[in-house]
Amino acid sequence: GDRAGRVTVWTVGSGGQVAALDTGSGRAVERLTISDDARLVAAPTAAGVGVWAVSDGAPALTLRTDELAAVRFLPGDRLATAGRDGVVRVWTATGREDM
Repeated sequence: GDRAGRVTVWTVGSGGQVAALDTGSGRAVERLTISDDARLVAAPTAAGVGVWAVSDGAPALTLRTDELAAVRFLPGDRLATAGRDGVVRVWTATGREDM
């Protein structure tokens, strides 16, 4: 990510740009994660954590959580977030909190 809140996804082999997305935060992107199958990318946004399709940069999901949350993809298309409140949450691919 860059200092203005944008993320660019590149292909390793050819060096070509795959997707460009804007987190809307207006500040440096310091944390992001890519799903194991490389279909999705997630990063903190102004509204929480955003998830985008790598294929075209289309928004797939917004998780309403701490905008400074750490995020990590888990097996089974789930995500874990950890915010400043010290709580770790696990989310389903549809954005519901998975207990």
